[in-house]
Amino acid sequence: MAENTANTAASTAAATSTEPAAAQASAASTPASTPAPVTTAPKAEDIASALLSALENRTQRVERSVAKSFSEQYGLSEAEIGTILAQAKAQKDAQLPEAAVAEINKQTERANRKLITAEVKALGADMGLVDLDTAMLLIKQDGIKVDDDGNVTGVKEALEALQQDKAFLFQTSANQQQAAAQAATAGSVKVSTGASLAGAKVYTSKDDIMSIKDPVERQRAIAENIHLFRSQK
Repeated sequence: MAENTANTAASTAAATSTEPAAAQASAASTPASTPAPVTTAPKAEDIASALLSALENRTQRVERSVAKSFSEQYGLSEAEIGTILAQAKAQKDAQLPEAAVAEINKQTERANRKLITAEVKALGADMGLVDLDTAMLLIKQDGIKVDDDGNVTGVKEALEALQQDKAFLFQTSANQQQAAAQAATAGSVKVSTGASLAGAKVYTSKDDIMSIKDPVERQRAIAENIHLFRSQK
């Protein structure tokens, strides 16, 4: 009995003494858990570059497929199709963007208008043009051209047509003489009281007026001095 008890105690002690070693061995044999790798988001530039590369590769494959199809359809070699495609690409790349073309056209139109205005002013001065701004609004510019060197043609013809339609915009020698005559007449008109302007003769009686030999002048004097012919009560 005592011997069995001793054997049991010894077995228990041995088992107890081996537990730490077994635990250590198990821990040593189990690999340590590694932290999950941190995923870094790619830069926008890298994504864009990858997309462009993928699109370019796909475009090239499509181009080769289309070139082969056209080669079979039209009896041309793939090299000839490739040359045609390369020329078309070069022509497209040489074209300016629509916004740039629109801005260039706008600036060109503005410069051309300044050149046309200067030409209208210069030639119009010789023709007696008196209102440049109105002339620029009314003049027909269909026949006016500006070449690449800035030379303006067609202005003289356009001004002559404008002079026919809108003569009031031009001060010619004929209407200058007419204006001078009108100014002289206005300066010699007599007022109804008998006073005169610009040293014109003053009539004080009907007899003075009726003694005028020129019938036109006599009628004018009567009209201007009608008070002398009214009956006085």
